[in-house]
Amino acid sequence: MKLTAAFLSLATAVALAANDKVSVPFWDAAGTRYSTDSYVPQIQERFPKTIPTLLLVVTRSFQEPRFKEQREALESVDAEGLQLLFAFGSTSETDKHSYWVSSEAAQSLLGPKAAFKLFVIGAEGVVCSVHEQPVKSEAIGLLTSGCSRRASLRSGPAAEPRR
Repeated sequence: MKLTAAFLSLATAVALAANDKVSVPFWDAAGTRYSTDSYVPQIQERFPKTIPTLLLVVTRSFQEPRFKEQREALESVDAEGLQLLFAFGSTSETDKHSYWVSSEAAQSLLGPKAAFKLFVIGAEGVVCSVHEQPVKSEAIGLLTSGCSRRASLRSGPAAEPRR
């Protein structure tokens, strides 16, 4: 029953945000710049045959309980196996040890009231879903597989990894 409830809430979130696009710059620890609407070809240069889904987590503070809970859940999934990229941003501080967004981008994505958001972003910046509560590690695979599948269907042959 819990799995059914989780699936329904994920399906609702996906339906509400389907086809929205976001174009936000993000960087890796080495300072390489990416954009949420064009990151896949850059990642494929380093990791051929990969069509990653980006999980972008923004918060007012890295001390925010929901952020900590989400980061812990992300750390417990097989990111490589699921082809996931994680990027983090805070309006009050910057952590450049992984993929990250600027404080300004975090503020823009959060808006005036939210303290935490998780964006699931597929190819070409398509937002598959947005969550204002942490997503449990058990649900991340289901959530992101739907995003990857929709992005590859929409992109057609262009979504095939280079050989």
